[in-house]
Amino acid sequence: MIDTYGLTEFIRKLSIHSTKVLVIAMALFMLVYSVACIFLQLDSDMFGGDLIIVAFAITTIMSVLTIFTKKIDVFRLVGLFALMLAIQRFYVKLMGFSWDNNTYTVLFDLYFMGLAINLMVTGISFTFGKVIRRNSMMMTSILMAIYEFIVLEFFSAPPMVGEAGLYYAYLICLIGMYLCIAGLMDVDLIRNSTRNARYSRSLEAFRNEYQYDRGSAVTHEVARALVDRSSPLWKPGTGEPVEAEMRFVIEGFSTVTYVIVQKWYGDDRLFFTVHDSPGSILFANRFAVDGIRLTDRKLTLVGKDGTNATIWVRD
Repeated sequence: MIDTYGLTEFIRKLSIHSTKVLVIAMALFMLVYSVACIFLQLDSDMFGGDLIIVAFAITTIMSVLTIFTKKIDVFRLVGLFALMLAIQRFYVKLMGFSWDNNTYTVLFDLYFMGLAINLMVTGISFTFGKVIRRNSMMMTSILMAIYEFIVLEFFSAPPMVGEAGLYYAYLICLIGMYLCIAGLMDVDLIRNSTRNARYSRSLEAFRNEYQYDRGSAVTHEVARALVDRSSPLWKPGTGEPVEAEMRFVIEGFSTVTYVIVQKWYGDDRLFFTVHDSPGSILFANRFAVDGIRLTDRKLTLVGKDGTNATIWVRD
């Protein structure tokens, strides 16, 4: 018999840590890739001109700082990594570009450089904290990964004896970085920070309050626990980063919604997971709340990312 609770708990923990795992993986891939590129350039001038070493040295330092920094701004970090990777790949392709090549080679090189420019543009927007063109960055990263793999594996000269280890470390980490960037575009933190997502949450909150089950409400005990966070309804967390969590239901005339709220160590926000089935959180809405206000019979949840929802309190 399948342990449904154990499975959903594993998925919940994986969801909690997914962003951090992808960020660390991206930094590790960038670190190994940059170091390998420096050695390949010094040994065989693989990229044409030693100026590129400066860019690889910068990304080496970026990677080390990312790995050992506890609190990071994911938006700006992924933007900076994407920007630096795009600059490096554009430079490398530009150094090897020639109009004297055959037509197909010229077209594919121009296509790749166009993708790199697009990744630079989206990388710049993320670096300045603007989550725009999320799907564009995701698809660009995936297309560049496919292009790089095909070119390096099927159309490039095999590595020299003694360089095979560095070459394949370079290839694996290069592809890995593209995939990490693409994966980060689908984590809740970034997906829910686009303009359309913020509008959608506001509209959903409006519909929940004015159109759907107006009888949906929580008890006063739950409302007070959410505000002062000292109620016995809070239970010890299951481990890092969860300090404590509380489970409750929002009951209406015809609906029942299940909610898990978590407090994380060193974070003032509350993290909500809202789902419709008591045995599964596979299809759930997750969001962070920065502030909660309780007035009369109304509980208002507010988040800096645009979250604005209302929960009624039963008499």
